[in-house]
Order: sequence, then C-alpha cells, then structure tokens
Amino acid sequence: VCLITSILSSQLIQAQLDTKDKKVHDTEDLRAVLATQVREHVQEGHESPLIDAPLLKDLLAEDETLLTRLEELDIKTTKAGLNNLVDGLLMDGFISIDHFVEKIVNLSGAAKA
Repeated sequence: VCLITSILSSQLIQAQLDTKDKKVHDTEDLRAVLATQVREHVQEGHESPLIDAPLLKDLLAEDETLLTRLEELDIKTTKAGLNNLVDGLLMDGFISIDHFVEKIVNLSGAAKA
C-alpha cells in the first residue's frame, strides 16, 4: 500500500511540474508572438529603428486588441499606462522600437508602465 501511495504521489507531483513547465513555455511563446505583432505594427510604413512618441501613441491607440492580448499574458494596463511607458522611454524625442517592444512584453501583473 505504501509503495502504491508513493508511486501515485510521485506521478501527481510530476504531472504538476509538467503542467507548470508547459504554462511557462506557452507564456514565453505568447510573449514572442506578441512582440513580433507589436513590432510589425509599429514599424509598418517606415524603416527607422526609432519612432517619435506622438506617432507611437497614435499607433497604440488604434490597436483595439493590444490591451486584451496583454491581459492574456497576465499584464493588466491601460492606454494611459502605455502612454506613460512611451514617455518614460523617450530620448531626444524618439523611442527605440526594439526597446519599447521588449519593455511592453515583459511588463508583469498590474503594470502601471
């Protein structure tokens, strides 16, 4: 009986670990997909690796699904929070698109950006 209990406990623990590993892997995949989508949306129409803040804010405002996609990654923010993030990354009137994308997909929890 002890041996059976031990085997079942071991299998349950392993199943929990496998589920946790899968969830982490799935979240990383979702972050990578979101990063690609945001980068493509922001870079559409221009070649520069930099973008000015008003244009970036306009692009973010017109993306109706961005906040929902962030919530799927357990990132809760608002349009104002995203604008604050843009303002915080501003250097000489411009923002690095790659830096912005990195920051946005790595926010966590109730992000105030």
